[in-house]
Amino acid sequence: MKIIAFNIIASKNVGLGHLYRAITLAQGLQNYNIVFFCEANSYAVTKSISKNKFQLIRYNKNNLIGKIKILNPDLLINDILNTTEKYMNALSFLHIKTLNFEDLGEGSKFASLVINELYDNPVNSNNNVLWGHEYFCLREEFVKSKPNKYREKLKNILITFGGTDQHNLTLKILNKISHVCKEYKIKIYVVT
Repeated sequence: MKIIAFNIIASKNVGLGHLYRAITLAQGLQNYNIVFFCEANSYAVTKSISKNKFQLIRYNKNNLIGKIKILNPDLLINDILNTTEKYMNALSFLHIKTLNFEDLGEGSKFASLVINELYDNPVNSNNNVLWGHEYFCLREEFVKSKPNKYREKLKNILITFGGTDQHNLTLKILNKISHVCKEYKIKIYVVT
């Protein structure tokens, strides 16, 4: 059976989006042996969310390449943000095919394929990148959901930026709309 490995990050600092995307993809790959690599600081949260469905291999930065070499996956999916040239060259030397998500790092040009769905317009000239929202991986619970019907009177607003909201967009939006929402008795729900 072919092996597909995921190298993911998940923590309070970067959020859980990378882990949830990896689990969504892994659940659709039932004819493969799925293995997750995660740093020691991501291990507990990864284990609790994946609920022991997948093999987890914990690593530190000094032994990741060695552990990948031992496993020798047919495909390594990196959902760790920006990769380094050194890391990606080491994978190339091992002849491991790679798929990277949200990778704008120096190593991205060495990946077999990169998917940057957050950017509709390219931010670099690498020819191994798919850009745009049409490559977004929608989690199963959203695939089956139905859109809300249009309402003449607005009752609620949901604000969520996911991840870590590094640009503090939640507060910026709240500051812009809170006075109008208060005036028209519109409830604001915030997910952080």
